[in-house]
Amino acid sequence: MRFHVDATARADADCVAFRIAYHARLFRWEMDRFLAFGLSALAPKANHRMFDAEIDRLARQLGALPRVFSHRDFHGNNIFVQGSIASPTLRIIDFQDALMAPAAQDLAVLLTTRDTCDLIAPPMEDRLLDFYYASLIRRDAANLSRDEFIRSYAMCVLQHALKCIGLFVSLERDGKREYAAYTPYAIGQARRMLARLAPQFPELRSAFG
Repeated sequence: MRFHVDATARADADCVAFRIAYHARLFRWEMDRFLAFGLSALAPKANHRMFDAEIDRLARQLGALPRVFSHRDFHGNNIFVQGSIASPTLRIIDFQDALMAPAAQDLAVLLTTRDTCDLIAPPMEDRLLDFYYASLIRRDAANLSRDEFIRSYAMCVLQHALKCIGLFVSLERDGKREYAAYTPYAIGQARRMLARLAPQFPELRSAFG
C-alpha cells in the first residue's frame, strides 16, 4: 500500500522511477530470453516463432494495465525485518529497478518467486490477494474490478515465470548452477497461470504440457 498508493499519490517528477513505465515493449523484451533459452528446456523441438504472437499478446495486455509506483523486485530475499516481532520495521533493498508498473506485478513477485510456493499455498495466496484488493477499496484506490485485478495478477505471474525460466536456464548454461533448483518452481507457476487464463495462450499451454 505504501508503494502503490502513497508513493503514487506523491509522485516526484525529479525521481527517474516515476518517469519510466513498465510498458509492452519491456514486458516483451524480458520474455525474449524465455524464447531463446527457456523454451528449449521445455520443448526442444519447438520453433519459437510459434509462440511470438502469444508472447506479444501477453505483453500488450500487461502494457495496457493501469500503473502504480512499483519496487519490481519485491520478494523475500529483499525484505528484512528489524527490531522486535511486536514492533518490527521493514527494510527493503534492491530498489534500483523501481518504476511505474501494474500493481499486480509486485504481488506476483512477492507471492511466487523461486520457492515461495513452499510457504504460500494457493489458499493463502487467495486470502492475501483479497486482503490487498479490499485495502484498495477502503482507500478508494482501486482502478480495476476484482475480476480484472485477479486476471492481471495471473498475467503478471505468468510473465514473471517466463522471464525467470529464461533467466535461470541461461545462467545455468553460463555455469551458475545454483539457479537451476528454482527452474521447476517457475515452470509450475507458469503452468498454473496458463490453466487459469485458458483458453488464452493455447500454444504456450501445449509447450508446458
